[in-house]
This record gives sequence, structure tokens and C-alpha cells, in this order.
Amino acid sequence: PPVNTYAPVEEPENVTTFWFASPVEPTITDPNGKKISKELSEIPGAFYSGEDDPQGVKMIVIPNPQNGTYDVDLKGNGNGTYHMGIANFSENTDSPIVTKEGTVAVNQTISYTVTYNATEPETPIEVSEPVEEQDKTVSELIFELIEAVDSATATGAIKKGIEIPALALLKNVQKNVEELEKLIPPLSKKEELRKKVLTASIKLQLRLLIEQTKFAEKKGWIDTATSASFQMVIQEILGKL
Repeated sequence: PPVNTYAPVEEPENVTTFWFASPVEPTITDPNGKKISKELSEIPGAFYSGEDDPQGVKMIVIPNPQNGTYDVDLKGNGNGTYHMGIANFSENTDSPIVTKEGTVAVNQTISYTVTYNATEPETPIEVSEPVEEQDKTVSELIFELIEAVDSATATGAIKKGIEIPALALLKNVQKNVEELEKLIPPLSKKEELRKKVLTASIKLQLRLLIEQTKFAEKKGWIDTATSASFQMVIQEILGKL
């Protein structure tokens, strides 16, 4: 009978570990443009782990990291203080833990640039100062939401066909927002009335989209993380109207 051979899993020479104890969802992009997050894992061997609490502790581990620049984006899923720690571990040397902290708001994105250099084993990690993303307009958020629906459908996070009414509704909202943004003060009484009607219509459609998303999640047509992400963006849009 044939003999099965066992190939042991090769241990990494070193690993870089990121910890996040804060109300954020992290996404890391490596020097080749590959990403790892809660929903995505493109970096070979890297993994994400986290508590059930969305505002709890998360960890991302990258084995045998390449030299170069890593982009770390922290998107707020709550309001409060965030903490981040980064360190590199190898058989012979453990680097000092580099820590960063600050405050974040719901849907705000804070970015860091992390430089890894294996030729400096004592201090292989350098972290930039944070860069806060500029506040987005309603139009920009609607556009991103449309792109997110298309992307989630392509990856299977949304059941094929379910996206059609959602996209139709969003494109109608987009059209209404474009009309709304053309109403530049000072407004006539007729324009003021038009602004109120458009705003009410947009809010109604967005609230309907939230209910549709919740229903689709209950039916298993959209995964929980995607549903939560969509609802968070919609709430942000409603807050700007």
C-alpha cells in the first residue's frame, strides 16, 4: 500500500504582531498592496483574530514580513480612545513594543504608516504620526456605499440578486442628493420648500434601506459584518442631513 508522507509546517523565522484594544476595525496593507482585515485575508500566512465584542481587542499577525511600508487604517466603530501596539518576534530577538493611542469617532478613519526593516533587528519597526481622514460629503458616502454593495455582491457577502433593489434605491438617493447640493443659499421660498422635500425623501429612502438590510440579514442573504457596515454608513449619512 502507498505510504503517506508528512510534510511539517514550516515555522516562520519571525512574525510581526499588531494589537488593537479600542473601538476600531483595522485594515493593514503590505508593501505589495495586499490587505488583511476582519473580512479580507490576502497576505500569505497572515491572520486576524478578535473578540465577539466589536469594540474589544483585535490582533493581526504577519509571518515573515517583507521589508517596506505597511499602511494601517483604523476605522472607528464607536467613539472613544484607541490603543495600538506593534512588535516583531524572532527566535533570537524580540523588538520593543511600539505603542500609539488617540481618540476616534464612529466611521472616522485614522491612518498610520509602519516601516519594517529586518536589517535593524533591535528596532525594526518605525511608526508615523497619525493622519486623520477628512470628513466626507454625503455624495462621497453614497458613492462609497454603492461601490461597497457591488463589491460585497462580487465576494458573496450579499446573495446575488438581492443587491438590485438596494442599488436602485441608492442611485435614486444619489440623484436626490445631487439636486439638493445644487440648492445654494440664499434660497427663495420655493427653493427652501424643495430642499425640505428632497431632504425628507432622502431620509425616508435611507431608513427604508436600513430596514431592507436588517431583513436581508435575518434571511441570511447578507452576512452580519457587511450588514453592520452598511447600516453604520447609512447612519452617518443621516447624521449629515
